[in-house]
Amino acid sequence: MDFNYPPETEAFREEIRAFLREAVTPEYLEEQRTMMVDRDGHGPATQRFVDALRERGYLTLHWPKEYGGQGRPVFEQAVFAEEMARAGASTYIVGSVGLNMVAPALMHYGSEQQKKEILPKIASGEINFCQMFTEPEAGSDLASLRTTAIRDGDEYVVNGTKVFITWAFHANYGYLLARTDPEAPKHRGLSLFMLDMKSPGVEIHPLSLIDGGRHGLIYLENVRIPRANLIGEENRGWYHAAITLDFERAGIGAVTRNEEDIKRLIAYARTTERNGQRLSADPEIRKGLLIAYRDSRITRALAMRVLDIQGHGRVANSEASELSLHSRLATGRTSETKALVYGMYGQLFQDTPYAVEDGDGVQSWWRLAGRHAAGTIEIQKNIIAQRGLGMPR
Repeated sequence: MDFNYPPETEAFREEIRAFLREAVTPEYLEEQRTMMVDRDGHGPATQRFVDALRERGYLTLHWPKEYGGQGRPVFEQAVFAEEMARAGASTYIVGSVGLNMVAPALMHYGSEQQKKEILPKIASGEINFCQMFTEPEAGSDLASLRTTAIRDGDEYVVNGTKVFITWAFHANYGYLLARTDPEAPKHRGLSLFMLDMKSPGVEIHPLSLIDGGRHGLIYLENVRIPRANLIGEENRGWYHAAITLDFERAGIGAVTRNEEDIKRLIAYARTTERNGQRLSADPEIRKGLLIAYRDSRITRALAMRVLDIQGHGRVANSEASELSLHSRLATGRTSETKALVYGMYGQLFQDTPYAVEDGDGVQSWWRLAGRHAAGTIEIQKNIIAQRGLGMPR
């Protein structure tokens, strides 16, 4: 495996850097600092930035040209994500689910009509999706979901509950996984749908999070979905959705953001004194910083392996879970080190007196709550064991 990018990819990096120097304004960075996109949507500066990304085709770099993308190689997509992270910019936008999850599923399994009608609207931002997978009794064990979609002529009648739905209040379509064959084994009776969120019977309630964010609690009562909105084959939704989760577990942008975060942490420890001594001279803190740096290098190596697999046209399955597992465990270790570095001041929110590093200590603990997304640590271990090592269930 080659850890270096091709020369033409580095030339593309300079293009992205030049764009970001102009597009990432102080107003945009302030909105990123103070607003939560899942709760507030896009502020005016963020919307201008997203529009600029869309105008240049940067949001659909990885899409094939026949679907309106640029057909750029995966390495250039990775370089884009890296430079966005280094500039403090984010691709965590209202349209993320459609661009990065629904679109790949449609390209692989969608009908020609769906590709023709839906993909251009996802690219333009006309259609935004929320991911409707998780349920009160089906999170990590997603195949145990109970929401049903029963065939009735040319429609499906949907009943059930979905919870912790990001973008629920900003999406006009849902990316829905539901049970179409209650008698089949749990992995074999699921199907994927596109759900119009304005359909009769869709009821959305706010679910406030401890960090100030807002997700959705969605009740579905006798909601009718046209058969044309089925993605792929009926009862094959689990296998179709797997590509979505593999994409969700991969991503070089998060790796780069973590590296930049650890650089700032080390710099803070080197330049800050407590009781007349530099923080970095404390043996326990020094050990924690070394572990954090080591973890970041391992994460980078695992991410590059996933990237190499994707760059050769294959799907990273157990490899993506290995990356996900390591980065989640590393997040916990880094949060513990931050607690040592920031001390009692690390409990203060941003914009409060005596807060350090813009409230980074609080935010680092909040990030731990996100370690369950796209499957818990235990689920990642199971995937590695079964799909990577060939072990029995």
